[in-house]
Amino acid sequence: MQARDWEAMERFANAYIKRCAGIDRPRDFSTAHWEAAMAAMKLGRPASALKYLDRCIEVSYANASCHVEKIYVLIRMQRTDEARKLHATANRLVNGQVEATERALRGPVAGVEKEALEIELESLQISQRSLAMYGEELE
Repeated sequence: MQARDWEAMERFANAYIKRCAGIDRPRDFSTAHWEAAMAAMKLGRPASALKYLDRCIEVSYANASCHVEKIYVLIRMQRTDEARKLHATANRLVNGQVEATERALRGPVAGVEKEALEIELESLQISQRSLAMYGEELE
């Protein structure tokens, strides 16, 4: 993606944040903050990214992507003590969500619900791999 694409992504995420506050589910609403944070990082604005991620976590603490991305931003800002502390919390959160999702998949689910759970599990496993990589950086 090019800079103008990231600028557009941030603009669209901010428009969604302004228009959908209090309307959409917290998890979906927090994802817009995560998207804006990713765009801000790609545009070289880690302080802005950190603000978006703080809001993302505030809106939906359970959104693991917010925690994982915040660790990445903190590492890039050389705030390793904060990143280490958050890393431990994010590991517990993500691992707990993986276990819960795997448990749900073993239950009586089918169709779209099963597909949604499989996608969620895949996303959480990506978060686990990112956390493992960041953990190595923080050692």
